[in-house]
Amino acid sequence: LRLALVASDLRAAHGGYIGDPLDVAVAEAYEAEGRKASPVLKATRHRIAFDPERRRAAGVLSTRKTHTLAIKGAWESLRPLVAHMENPENAKPLKATPGRLKQADAVVRELAGAGYRVIAVASRPIDKLPAEDPGLEKLESDLTLVGFI
Repeated sequence: LRLALVASDLRAAHGGYIGDPLDVAVAEAYEAEGRKASPVLKATRHRIAFDPERRRAAGVLSTRKTHTLAIKGAWESLRPLVAHMENPENAKPLKATPGRLKQADAVVRELAGAGYRVIAVASRPIDKLPAEDPGLEKLESDLTLVGFI
């Protein structure tokens, strides 16, 4: 949820959040887990708004030592950009082989078939904080699939 929050476009307002209903739901779910969304939102240095043609949005989370690109959007739009998949059993991501991608396709089909709106979340570390409004094209490659919300 943290990376989905980074890729959200929200504003804090009167004890809650204003923004796209999906983004508000992400922030509320994050806080329902006992975590505060505001520090994550403050540490998000760049936001790239949802683009209906590209079917995704992004943000760059910046800490003292690391910068992480987070992207959320339609699985079909992120799938070609995914090179790795998060490994729940190990910190080292797995290579996104055709078989593993087909497994992810099946998860998406199953959830969508049950009536859920499925959003993929992917990320990758970046070496340095990009210049103002870096544009997704320059950053979106070699992504690691984190999961689906």
